[in-house]
Amino acid sequence: QKCLDQNIISKSLFDKLEELYKERNKVIHRLIITDIRTEDILNLALEYQNVFDDVESIILSLEEKQTNLGVGVWGHNLMNVPDEYERQLLKSKIRDKHGRLPSSK
Repeated sequence: QKCLDQNIISKSLFDKLEELYKERNKVIHRLIITDIRTEDILNLALEYQNVFDDVESIILSLEEKQTNLGVGVWGHNLMNVPDEYERQLLKSKIRDKHGRLPSSK
């Protein structure tokens, strides 16, 4: 909500993330007692994958601004800013966490 209020993300991205969050909670907390099926879990995972690049791009932009302005996590601790190799390694680990899901984009 804070990102939407500060125009960091669009209303459409916010709405999509909000819906994914609600569905995620349904999956995590009420799988057994609701009508959700394993097929629904896969579809939810694919939807998360579809918004991942948009969210990642926004985060990278904010981190760069923090570094340039000397604020936030990276701006105050310039000695620990990850280099490009470390960023790519982290990105690879994050993508691997989601497995090899087919993209529906």
